[in-house]
Amino acid sequence: MNNLQKIPNTKVFYIENGDLKNAMLHELYNDKRILLFGVPGAFTPTCTKTHAPSFVENAQKFFDKSIDKIVCIAVCDPFVIKAWQEIIDPDCKLVFVSDGNGDFARAADLEVNLDVAGLGKRLKRFSCIVDKLVVNDIYIETDVSKDSNTNASAVLSRM
Repeated sequence: MNNLQKIPNTKVFYIENGDLKNAMLHELYNDKRILLFGVPGAFTPTCTKTHAPSFVENAQKFFDKSIDKIVCIAVCDPFVIKAWQEIIDPDCKLVFVSDGNGDFARAADLEVNLDVAGLGKRLKRFSCIVDKLVVNDIYIETDVSKDSNTNASAVLSRM
């Protein structure tokens, strides 16, 4: 996935009112300006301690800059990502979606093999602004254990 390309139109999963739902990314965000960030895994150290919380803590700053939604995506099942959201973002400032089958990760060329850590194939850590499905300002961490280029402060500094 590169700047000025459309985000891949893959199916994502989420839990809404206790029910498992799914939708195509283009259907969900066709007319929106979103901040999309990806994490290697729910409940992993960097994702849980710094990366996702940075967006929760700074959500209003993004909304003030005309971001309609802040969306977190991860390769994990929708029940895990919902449980993680309840801990990270109990007020539901962000949207958490599951790329359970890794379709988005592969289509966006953001798949990373983390077999060495027992995690299998996951999503690289990234952040970008997506305006009406077009990617702008994408940053991808070279080390998935770091979030210095993709956390909320880094994204805000570039806006």
